[in-house]
Amino acid sequence: LQDLPTEPLSFTVVETQSTSVSLQWKEPAMPNGVIIRYHIDYKPIASRSGIDYTASGVEARNCTGQILHSIPASVDTGPVLVLSFDRLLKATKYNFSIAATTEVGKGSSYSISVWTNDDVPEASPMEVTVESTTSSSITLSWEPPPANCQNGEITGYQIRFTNQPVLSPEEWSTQDVSGTAVDAAIEGLEIFTEYFICIAARTSVDEYGPCCQPVNITTLSGFFNAVTIGSIGGGTAGLLVLLILVTACIAAAVKCQRKKLSQVQR
Repeated sequence: LQDLPTEPLSFTVVETQSTSVSLQWKEPAMPNGVIIRYHIDYKPIASRSGIDYTASGVEARNCTGQILHSIPASVDTGPVLVLSFDRLLKATKYNFSIAATTEVGKGSSYSISVWTNDDVPEASPMEVTVESTTSSSITLSWEPPPANCQNGEITGYQIRFTNQPVLSPEEWSTQDVSGTAVDAAIEGLEIFTEYFICIAARTSVDEYGPCCQPVNITTLSGFFNAVTIGSIGGGTAGLLVLLILVTACIAAAVKCQRKKLSQVQR
């Protein structure tokens, strides 16, 4: 006489990849009949990128927008004792629950949680802004890549910059930014020179993802920088330079006005 089976034993992880998990188990201690299949439910419950998969309406979408599976998802398999799950979300914690089935029905279940591996970010940082602060430095700020493209917790960024845009980004100068900071300054640049800048992100895989679309900016001239420093410091030298600049501007305006009047009179 058959009955409902007890839960499968030794439900464990064999291998994990960024998009797949292999699991194995043993038959129930009390099958109470012939096991005809195993039923496994699975769903994402957490993400290193901060996505809340327990919220209503959230879908299992990858970076390209493709839905990988339903939430929750399930699979029925024959009387096998190992199974691989593909098309999973990267850097995501899944809950797997397994139950054995006889002709009477499905028995009690047993659950485990498994993390898929981190991977390289598939998108670049967003909303990059740059500002020229002195004749030899600039400041930058940006936002992390989209959460579903981060593929793990962002552990750092790399700023790439050059004043020779004919070079490929791999040949540009670099400056690493550790942790989750989303701003930085680049110093030691050439005076009044145009620079091209892009930023890439990385995770625990320690390989940078794609660089964003380069932005360009020109460092300040040495003259303008002297005015700015003198004004901030309140020194008489800076004020004198500023006065000279204003006088020159007024003189130029007067000269332009006289030229216009001369042309009208002719």
